[in-house]
Amino acid sequence: MGLDAYVPCRCLAEGLVEDPPVPWSMLGTAGGLPYLKRDCLGEERDEDTDRKWWALYEKLCDWREASCQHWGMEICSARVGSWPEVSVFRSYVSRFDDGQLSTLRNLLPHRNSGSVSPEQASAVLSELDLLCERAVGCPGWFLVDADTGEEEYDYNPRWGGNWAFSHGGISCGFDPAGIFVRKDDVEVFRSMAVQQRVKYEDDRDVVTFIGDDGSQFTFDGMGFGRDDLDLKVVARPLVQDDIPCVKPLRELFQASIETDTPVYWC
Repeated sequence: MGLDAYVPCRCLAEGLVEDPPVPWSMLGTAGGLPYLKRDCLGEERDEDTDRKWWALYEKLCDWREASCQHWGMEICSARVGSWPEVSVFRSYVSRFDDGQLSTLRNLLPHRNSGSVSPEQASAVLSELDLLCERAVGCPGWFLVDADTGEEEYDYNPRWGGNWAFSHGGISCGFDPAGIFVRKDDVEVFRSMAVQQRVKYEDDRDVVTFIGDDGSQFTFDGMGFGRDDLDLKVVARPLVQDDIPCVKPLRELFQASIETDTPVYWC
């Protein structure tokens, strides 16, 4: 699950595509791309009509992939990010916005639909540069696998640092002050480093956090994944690659400028 986007080419609009395998009257256009109308074979729907429609649909998909020099009639397409990555991107925008990142603040949708006009593309690119300029070198916080040194998760203040929610009002997460467990929004455990131990009992996961001072807290549900892990919160200066979504957004909006075509979310 996540957010994708594309920029259609202009070949369809400029009449530079091969003729489709169905009459043009059977096609509509949405998001800058052709689609097969659901009523193109008439208003009546039965099993035979559905079978014929799907056969035409498959032919149309094959045609769209190869009807011009751009695969799928898209000049650029990209995975913008998973929904957690989108949320982290928004948190960085909120953190470093002093009123000059207004386009980015409202840029990404909350569902897989919508578009951004090419008139906004230059502002998006300028604000992405400004965001990275402000973020690089500032402190960032990460949950790290103590055994491998791999950074598992970014700190996301938009969620209050919460990562997982479990039965009985239990939530766990981390922030600059460490790893925590809350019960009904009241903190019941905190430590900068944690040994996570998971057992499967009576058809459920039972998670135990052991803090660096020996304190423990056990709860039913999900911790940071379902594996035994030794975790710690680490702070370090941010680099540009820490900010998710930036690279694909640059590619998409540069293509939008070059083609004078919207970016479509999907």
